[in-house]
Amino acid sequence: MSTQIWFLALFCLSLAACGGGSGATPAVSQVELTNAQESAYLRFDVEIASDEVARRTGLMGHAALDSMHGLLIVLPAEGETCITNQGVGFAIDAVFADSTGQVVAVDSNITAGDPTLRCHTAVRSILEVGGGEASAIQIGDHLLEL
Repeated sequence: MSTQIWFLALFCLSLAACGGGSGATPAVSQVELTNAQESAYLRFDVEIASDEVARRTGLMGHAALDSMHGLLIVLPAEGETCITNQGVGFAIDAVFADSTGQVVAVDSNITAGDPTLRCHTAVRSILEVGGGEASAIQIGDHLLEL
């Protein structure tokens, strides 16, 4: 069975943020991180990128994220996923979670504009926050959308 690879560029939160598109407001929610003892230790306000355009545009051209704010990219299916920070003017942390919400990888302080592909398997969602904001998050923790 071939692995489906999703190439996600971290672009605008919406086409409207880049001065184009329909001007639709992205969905807003919160995510919470819990550890193995199911104790919540972090909560972020997030915009949701759940359609193909929003997933591909991501954070490109977006102003730096406020503290405890981010973008949650929700993929249509779990699989191998690659991201890049090309076109983003600030450093980010990326938290990769599987379909159960378990954190499978954390990439920290991805440099502004970095075109390097970062790929991980068994990914269903990606939380992108400002560089350094995910430093407490560990593989095996859980990411829960509230």
